[in-house]
Amino acid sequence: MGKKILVLTSSGRKNGNTNTMAAAFIKKAMENGHEVTLYDVSHADIKPCFDCKACAKNTTADPCLQDPNFTEVAGLIKNAEAVVFVMPVYWFTMPAQMKVIFDKLWSFIMAGTDITGKEAALISACEEDSMTTFDGLTLAYERAMKYLNWRNVGEVLIPSCFEVGALEKTDGIVKATALANRF
Repeated sequence: MGKKILVLTSSGRKNGNTNTMAAAFIKKAMENGHEVTLYDVSHADIKPCFDCKACAKNTTADPCLQDPNFTEVAGLIKNAEAVVFVMPVYWFTMPAQMKVIFDKLWSFIMAGTDITGKEAALISACEEDSMTTFDGLTLAYERAMKYLNWRNVGEVLIPSCFEVGALEKTDGIVKATALANRF
């Protein structure tokens, strides 16, 4: 029996390089018998965390009491056995919309909602040629996974992908597909 995998994307370009890798990952994961849900956070109206700490006094099923728009994605995260974060690098880290999701993971902990023990993976592309461009993104991702007690299944990091279609000159599709086989 397959796993429930949530794929969170955060690219403003619907046919961009990271979304192309997400599609390849999803296709293979579904072929492998997994149940996959795709959620595009780049177009979601989720507010940033205001550090109000209402989640610490929370007695409802919603981890963030200040943002009802987070409820849908929170439920998906809670019910998933694995979460795959797919995003381009924006200014040497993750896009703001995905950062909101990362920040709101804290509300689960503060509300006492157990989301430990999940599997996770990271798929990303960046414009620059240097792999060090991913450092800010991978550091945030790896620290969050350790803090949440989630097992990092793998990372697909593809440089030199600025223009739409640049991914075709890389092994990004092959690596994203191979990542799906690790779940």
